Amino acid sequence: MDTVAAIAAERRRLAGLRLAATDVDWAPGKGDPVEGPARRPARADRPGGRETVKRAPRPEPRRPFRCCVPD
Repeated sequence: MDTVAAIAAERRRLAGLRLAATDVDWAPGKGDPVEGPARRPARADRPGGRETVKRAPRPEPRRPFRCCVPD
């Protein structure tokens, strides 16, 4: 039974480390470590702005597979 408790404790410890590693605000490219990245609203005159983003056309609906059935 000690082994099961030890494994559970180790899993909790590793989960805590994983959570701490993802909670870092000073990762490269994140901007200021305290304030975080400066967020600017997307505008049409900037690359990747709201009005310049094109959506892919919707695919045509697929016909059900028919074997040996005349149309």
